[in-house]
Amino acid sequence: MYPGAAPRSSWLDFPLGPFRVDKQNPGPDVAWRRRERKHFSTNAERLRIAPRAIGCDRFLCIVFYVPIACLGTNEMPDLPDHIILPTNPTGTPSSRDRIEMSRSLFQASFVFVLAVTLIGGLPGATLADDGWIELFNGRDLSGWHKNPKRIGHGTGGQWAVEDGVLVGQQDPPGSGNGGILLTDRTFGDFELMIDMKPDWGVCSGVFLRGNDQGQCYQMMVDYHDGGNVGHIYGEGVGGFNNRPFDIFGKVEDGRLISLTTRPRKNPPASVYNIAGPDWVKAWKVNDWNTARIRVVGNPPTITTWINGVKVTVFDATRYTQEGFDAEKVAATLGPAGRIAVQVHGGKGWPKGAKCRWKNIRIKPL
Repeated sequence: MYPGAAPRSSWLDFPLGPFRVDKQNPGPDVAWRRRERKHFSTNAERLRIAPRAIGCDRFLCIVFYVPIACLGTNEMPDLPDHIILPTNPTGTPSSRDRIEMSRSLFQASFVFVLAVTLIGGLPGATLADDGWIELFNGRDLSGWHKNPKRIGHGTGGQWAVEDGVLVGQQDPPGSGNGGILLTDRTFGDFELMIDMKPDWGVCSGVFLRGNDQGQCYQMMVDYHDGGNVGHIYGEGVGGFNNRPFDIFGKVEDGRLISLTTRPRKNPPASVYNIAGPDWVKAWKVNDWNTARIRVVGNPPTITTWINGVKVTVFDATRYTQEGFDAEKVAATLGPAGRIAVQVHGGKGWPKGAKCRWKNIRIKPL
């Protein structure tokens, strides 16, 4: 667990071993910190620093100590794993800050690497106190990209931010040209939270361990007659799925008013699947719905929830659909991949229909 964010005026204080600040050419930020002693203090044994962050809510400072020589002792100090730095930062660090390490010939020496992972400052990614990373900033598409080359669904689709919501549709509307929008970052084991509000008739999905070629494990968001939301599909890796039922809508005056489900014939066995009527109770028609997705292992076990209600548990090692090869799929997708959202290609997507997403957060496990 990550500790809570430190007060803005607090110090980071931990043992270092011998080191010195380059006083001949310290760089402007180090010089500034030396003038403002409350921000930077050193001696032969400890570093005390109140670092400045880039313009973001929070960022994570991971501290790595690497032994490079043991000249007379094998002891290493008891060190912190990570520290949450102050909120509401007021400045920007300079890459010219320099801390030179010196070694004593009479004792063990260590390389001190202060690796500041600017998660909050990376486009589209902000670290919360509890370890959740905000993938969508609600302002622009920073931290995301469309499929760089044409895939089966098209050249990428049309994506925009409208009133803090990520909105996808075909490009141009009704053309049949879709695609995917992927995170720049990749993730291995994780939990993902995402709010979704698809127009009735769209065929979309949340891609898990995806790649730029459009291959992935997908949580289906096929929000149309004969579709399914919440179960797992193998996009570009065999088309396997574990859906036990399809959904159907009742539409009056062009507006969806209710949903029902119909069981599929001979559905593949899963560790767990929600019953159709229970899915209908969990889903909120014409409103925002929250999906939670947990992906662990390779081949993975994928568990999904909608509005807090468990929908399915897909265990790739126990899935028995004919022709499915768990190890082959796992080798194709790898142990980590991108999160993506989809605009399906083809003429089945209604002209002008959109799929909307917000509150996209991930917690690496």
